[in-house]
Amino acid sequence: MSHTDFTGRNDFEISNLDQPIATINGATSNTVEAVYIAGDTMMTNMYGFAIQVTNLRIPKVTGHWVTGCPQSGRLNIILSHVYNWENDVTFGGGSAGWTAVVTFNNGTATITADNGDQTWRYECEVCTIPTT
Repeated sequence: MSHTDFTGRNDFEISNLDQPIATINGATSNTVEAVYIAGDTMMTNMYGFAIQVTNLRIPKVTGHWVTGCPQSGRLNIILSHVYNWENDVTFGGGSAGWTAVVTFNNGTATITADNGDQTWRYECEVCTIPTT
């Protein structure tokens, strides 16, 4: 029977909520298993996502938290995908994986992603931190 199962665990610590800058540390780990069955064919996909958050600092401006606008911090990310298929004639599978590091500096993200064969580097402005 075709189905999709989601599992995961989040473990974050948010500190300094009574200060002008809050800090987030922790991790999340999630898996998605998707199985598709139709006629004589079965396809299985397993996706994994793991993110380690280190010293993600979010400023409070005029008494409110600036949602999603990190002043500084780092994300270490691991992504994986394993797939298999089979039918009456053929079968096979494969896998792919990525590691990425995202470093924040006053609303700008610097991203380095690697799949084992290639490395990509990218920088973008995620948000603008308002002045107080």
